[in-house]
Amino acid sequence: MTYESAPNYDDAAYDGLAMHCSDGRFSRQFNDFIVSHLGLVRCDRLIVPGGPGVIGGRPDAEPDGQRVLGELTFLCEAHEIDRVVLIQHDLCMYYHAKLGATDETLRAMQLEDLACAREVVVGATGIDRVEMYIARVVGRVVVFEPARVG
Repeated sequence: MTYESAPNYDDAAYDGLAMHCSDGRFSRQFNDFIVSHLGLVRCDRLIVPGGPGVIGGRPDAEPDGQRVLGELTFLCEAHEIDRVVLIQHDLCMYYHAKLGATDETLRAMQLEDLACAREVVVGATGIDRVEMYIARVVGRVVVFEPARVG
């Protein structure tokens, strides 16, 4: 069976690049936030376990981080990206399972990694428009807030 997508192909310029975790529990919310709130309709997506945490400088994420940073750099260069959005989220299993986070340490680790990831992105790509957000679960709703990092 074939499927024909309703939106037509569009080869206009890219809006930016969004990087977030691959956690399927947040897929619809990430998409809604990126498209409806940020207005990034034609953006590249870099979707990996841990999201921007993989390039946050933690030794346990290092092998993943080098590969992902190469992909990010390639996409930004090839598609002339000038805006990068980094999104972290509550309940991240990458942080719990791979980086040893606890419920009590998760947010602090993510904020630290967002600050580091921003510096890595700026240094690797020269792009200075890097936005950072945290997706919090409040009841059954996902709320996106700008990340407050030092």
